[in-house]
Amino acid sequence: QMQLNERLQLDVDVRAYGDVPRLRASGYVGTESYAEASVRLGWRITEALELSVVGQNLLNDQHAEASEARRTEVPRSAHVGLRWAY
Repeated sequence: QMQLNERLQLDVDVRAYGDVPRLRASGYVGTESYAEASVRLGWRITEALELSVVGQNLLNDQHAEASEARRTEVPRSAHVGLRWAY
C-alpha cells in the first residue's frame, strides 16, 4: 500500500500458491501452482467521495482455487467503485 499524495492511494497485492495434489480416493482432481496479482488505485475526490479502479487476478486469464471436480475457474476481472461517506 502506498499513499502517492494526499488524495491518491495505490494498493498492490501479489500472492503465490503451491500445487494441490490429486487424491483419487476422495475425488479431488488437484490444481497446479499459480501466482496472482491485484491492483487498486483510489482517488479521494473530496473528504466524503472516493473513486477507485481495481484489477483482480491480473497474471492469468483464469485459475482454479479448489481441487474438487465441480470447481469453477476464477477469471481476471476489473471494476470501478464509488464510495460516499455521509
